[in-house]
Amino acid sequence: MKKKLFFLSVMLLLGIGVTQAQEAKAYTYVQQNDTKVETVGTAAFDLSKSPIVEFVDGKAVMTVGSNTVAQLPMSDGGQLAVEFTGTVSNVSKTVSDGYATLYSPFQLVVPSESEVEVYAPAYEEPKLKFNDDTKIAAGTVIPAGTGLILKENGTIDFTFSDGAAASVTSALSGSALTIAKPMVNGKIVYTLGHETTTDGTTGEYGFFAYTGGNMNPGLAYLLATTLTDSQNAKYVSFSFGDEATTISNATINVDANKNGKFIENGTIVIVKNGQKYNLSGMELK
Repeated sequence: MKKKLFFLSVMLLLGIGVTQAQEAKAYTYVQQNDTKVETVGTAAFDLSKSPIVEFVDGKAVMTVGSNTVAQLPMSDGGQLAVEFTGTVSNVSKTVSDGYATLYSPFQLVVPSESEVEVYAPAYEEPKLKFNDDTKIAAGTVIPAGTGLILKENGTIDFTFSDGAAASVTSALSGSALTIAKPMVNGKIVYTLGHETTTDGTTGEYGFFAYTGGNMNPGLAYLLATTLTDSQNAKYVSFSFGDEATTISNATINVDANKNGKFIENGTIVIVKNGQKYNLSGMELK
């Protein structure tokens, strides 16, 4: 069952005239238990385009024309709030440790000037896949509610859009609210992390079984129900194109002091400007 709230009716109740409506904006943001969730930002949509909110299958879904510009489950004290005055606050994310995740209840636009790469990873047994097919190009409108992975250190500033979204799918889920650890049919949830080696250094990045309680808003995670192999794996690693295939006994003849790839102790190592990196992009000693 759908229940619709037409903004024109709300505008009349508030005494907003037609001329004002043509110039007015609907400022949309997320609240939880009547407190604004700052991390997911505040979007603004042109009222002249007649945005509509529908309550569909337990979600508040905001559309502009045929485009779904925002969606939020009506659970955990969540509210999709709309006001007619406000200030836009874009989604800014700083990646300081190689990788980060992001989840937005709004349609986002990938900026054109950022060193941070944006991926909507696919799951290809038994890894999350990073390649040209899962990388999202600058200028792309990402559908609301898409789980993302950000790669490379830097700051990235997403803007909002009421345009038509690209066809983007992701293996990741997420939440715009603070939630208890999701459990689907008793299966576990995975969050971004990295291995800690025996000498205390940072090892491979991937998604590890989450052992905590509550999860913060605006982050993406991986549910075990999306996996095609073991439903109780403790670790889901990353695949970078063809680089993460099983290493054979063949030798890659690249001088370790030059740029390129070579095998060291049975593992592919990438060399760039004299520095060694593993397949997750982390520096090696």
